[in-house]
Amino acid sequence: MKKSGRYKTDGLVEDQYEAGSNGLVLQNLLHIQDKLEIDEVETSELYRATDKLTEIYDQDHRFTAADICNMHENWLGTVYGWAGKYR
Repeated sequence: MKKSGRYKTDGLVEDQYEAGSNGLVLQNLLHIQDKLEIDEVETSELYRATDKLTEIYDQDHRFTAADICNMHENWLGTVYGWAGKYR
């Protein structure tokens, strides 16, 4: 991924890549190195989380920042240790 230089992310968790991924796959709890595989896992987790979250939140819900963090944690919490946390 090309870095724009606009924000410095050196040393931050979102700038750490899985060894052997050629800088294409963020460091993850599953140690997946293949870009297509991590994309499939993230998509699968999105479908799972969507089903779960539609049971929690209805159309009249007023979302808060905590809700957004919860949604992110539900979606990617099994993939990335930083999911659902402010960074």
